Amino acid sequence: MDEDEKRELHIKHCGDMMEANYAQGNREAAMAWLQAQNEAIKGRSAAQVAKMEICYFSAMGEQHRTQLEASA
Repeated sequence: MDEDEKRELHIKHCGDMMEANYAQGNREAAMAWLQAQNEAIKGRSAAQVAKMEICYFSAMGEQHRTQLEASA
């Protein structure tokens, strides 16, 4: 597992912990996990950001193409 994959798992873990603490009514802990998640997101490498953007725009392009074909 490379560093980008480890970071993405950490980001997901922080999000999961934020949701769990919020559901338990522990807003302070939830906010701490949100802050940790945001810091981890800021630490993404340029290559990871580019990879995510490519995936996002490919998915959105496919969705748009499907909508266009359906309306034709």
